[in-house]
Amino acid sequence: MSASANYNALFDSCTDLISAFKELKIATDQYELLKDVVYDAHGVEQDEWESSIELVKNAPIKIVKKAGEEICITPVDENNTEAVESVRKVKQIYSRIKVINELKQKGYDKVKEQKLPDGSIRVVVQKWQ
Repeated sequence: MSASANYNALFDSCTDLISAFKELKIATDQYELLKDVVYDAHGVEQDEWESSIELVKNAPIKIVKKAGEEICITPVDENNTEAVESVRKVKQIYSRIKVINELKQKGYDKVKEQKLPDGSIRVVVQKWQ
């Protein structure tokens, strides 16, 4: 396994990926660049695409989608700690979005969300019967 495989963040939904970038408050020009690559002029998601964007200045990350595969995010430079951290943040936010969406589908409501000192996120949910 290559070193870059340790940083891969796999996404199965462009919508959730875009939502993760929105939460990170990605710069408007970077956000538009990504949207222009992901969607065609009619707003339809493309089967294959590739983009490099910067969530943090001088810390580009590469995003690749191949037909029939998940979206993969990696730092362009694995030695750039800010790029590696950007990938980690995107993966964490995406995971949170995915978990909350799945819980909502099962009838749960989010009660509280807390970021813990170690950087992890604690989500408290409830379900009324």
